[in-house]
Parts: sequence; structure tokens; C-alpha cells
Amino acid sequence: MGVARPLGFEKSAYHAVTAGDATRCYAPEKCREAVRQFVYVAPDYFVIYDRVTSVKPDQTKSFLLHTQNEPVELA
Repeated sequence: MGVARPLGFEKSAYHAVTAGDATRCYAPEKCREAVRQFVYVAPDYFVIYDRVTSVKPDQTKSFLLHTQNEPVELA
């Protein structure tokens, strides 16, 4: 197994975006690609985009996001 690598970071007064390639963190016989992108659009939007390609199409994919505290919805 390998280490994830950063794909870049960009920000302005209106947004911030970053991405990482975690493909090498998974077994090559299971995962062909695992890239996660984070986009913040000021002032209220946060988007997480995962691009995951399995070696076999029938392999199940699950979305996981670990946070320090349980997320709460702001009113």
C-alpha cells in the first residue's frame, strides 16, 4: 500500500478547492482510482466530490467522511 498524494490547492475571496489522490492507499486488485475533491464556495456551500473506479464493476463503494465531532445542521 502507498501514500495519498495532493493534487493541488487554490483559493480566492469566493472559493477554495483542493484534491487528493488516494489510489495507492487501496489494493490494486480492487481500486483503479480514488480521488476526493473538496470545494468551498463562500459563504455557505461545501461540496465533496469522490471519483472512485473499481477494478470490477460489481464491487460495492461506500461514502465515508470522518470528522472530529458529529456534524450538526445550522439553522
